[in-house]
Amino acid sequence: MFNDYGLILFLLSKIRREKKEGGQKNELEKHLEWIVARGEDRETEALCPHCRENKVKYFSVAYSFNDFSAAPYYTCCDNRKCIEKLEGMTMGKASFFPFQFSVLKRFRSKADKKRISNIFKWAFGLEAPLRKEKLFKFFSS
Repeated sequence: MFNDYGLILFLLSKIRREKKEGGQKNELEKHLEWIVARGEDRETEALCPHCRENKVKYFSVAYSFNDFSAAPYYTCCDNRKCIEKLEGMTMGKASFFPFQFSVLKRFRSKADKKRISNIFKWAFGLEAPLRKEKLFKFFSS
């Protein structure tokens, strides 16, 4: 999920295309569906850097020419004052996204995906090394 969300979607799509009509889901298909669904409803752990009271809900990306700016500091909770502060810091040029793994599809290059993925790791309180046991616990809770 953190390294190549697109690959997970590709595998799921491939399994579905190749499955015979009315066929049963195999264990891999069930697992991929489960993990994709769980990537949409995770609650963050990190506090909003602006109010320091609520957990972050959004991260922002400010685009400029061939690059973009995104970092833990450019995240916020759903408090309107925090959102407005962040909008002001980015002069209204930022796009806001929820912490849902499906958002990773928007970023094309591996480097860009890695940058955003690192913000996700920070927001969810996941420190390196990310072992399968830790990730399974994260997605299971």
